[in-house]
Amino acid sequence: MAGTITDTYISMTNEANIAGYSYTAVAALLLYEYVITLGEESRVIWRDFRAGYATLFMINRFNMICMFIAAVGETIPLHNIVGYCLSFKYLNSGVDWYTRSCKATLIFALVVDLNIYLTWAAVSTLRMYAISSCNVYLAIVTGVLAFAPVVTNIAGNTKNAFYISQVDAPDGCYAVPGLSPQIDLT
Repeated sequence: MAGTITDTYISMTNEANIAGYSYTAVAALLLYEYVITLGEESRVIWRDFRAGYATLFMINRFNMICMFIAAVGETIPLHNIVGYCLSFKYLNSGVDWYTRSCKATLIFALVVDLNIYLTWAAVSTLRMYAISSCNVYLAIVTGVLAFAPVVTNIAGNTKNAFYISQVDAPDGCYAVPGLSPQIDLT
């Protein structure tokens, strides 16, 4: 029984490693695209900052940059450096700074994902309002349906138990979701 749980855990951790590196590669490509289109963006979008589309564009851009930071923070061992420095400074405090910094990184990534979904819901609602000849009812239905992923992710993240790997994933800060809280992997 213990071997099966350990094998499952190792498999899930390996999948999380692959997903983390893939996520970081996509985020790097997105950052590259942002850099090469910055000149045209400033010419087209930022002419009139008071316009609503410029605000939505800025919020979306901010969310994507935060997504890049979260992807790098999960994959590159920044949490190890922070955790090590804090644990060295407060050596006798008895606090596990590695786990705390890793949890903070993962919570930041979850909040960034929720912000992206909220932005998509707002854009979809405004788009439906605009193309339906200002029909408020269709916009409300679209907003409620577009808000469903936010609610689903909040519910899923509060019901899942996360195990933060300290030994098997030294390259990054990965959590394996969906484990039962009764399973002890230490």
